[in-house]
Amino acid sequence: MTRRCKFIIFVVAISGLCFARSGLHFTEEDLSFGIADSVFTVSGIYYFSTEDPGKYSILYPFPEEELMGDPYDIRVLDMQTEEEIEFKSLKNTRSIRFVVKADDDTPVLISYKQHLYSNIARYILMSTHSWQESLGRVEYKLEVPENISMNFFSIEPDSEIKLENSLLYLWQREDFLPDRDLLFEFEVK
Repeated sequence: MTRRCKFIIFVVAISGLCFARSGLHFTEEDLSFGIADSVFTVSGIYYFSTEDPGKYSILYPFPEEELMGDPYDIRVLDMQTEEEIEFKSLKNTRSIRFVVKADDDTPVLISYKQHLYSNIARYILMSTHSWQESLGRVEYKLEVPENISMNFFSIEPDSEIKLENSLLYLWQREDFLPDRDLLFEFEVK
């Protein structure tokens, strides 16, 4: 069985287990990506809400394919209290689990890096399906230095902005339930 097949089976098996208590909603996300020096960086604010305040366990997966290294410099932060949230890496997977104290509006920052072993970077969007509802709003930003040329996006950006020494690609969606992960294929000039 290929590693990709194992990953798909893993995601399907855990999709219903991602959240320990029902009633927690994943409502929005603002994500910033970067590709530079063979490193893919992700920094995102994820918004959760619930009418039943309490502690909720969240499973956060990372891409498993050989095209990208293990995640490092992982950080999980409660944006309301500005306190670090402890997380546990799950054995034999590229996933972490953490507990968030949620109420009617709870933003959580998650950031990490992965080494790139090819010209493809991937961010998992399909895990959103485990929530069984679309996201109210998403914003994605990808910044690359001018020596990187983007060849392919699995979801085409809405706009492109030329900055002084880089390019910025932007996406904005409402009522968004993705049908694929975000793939970025690039080449270094």
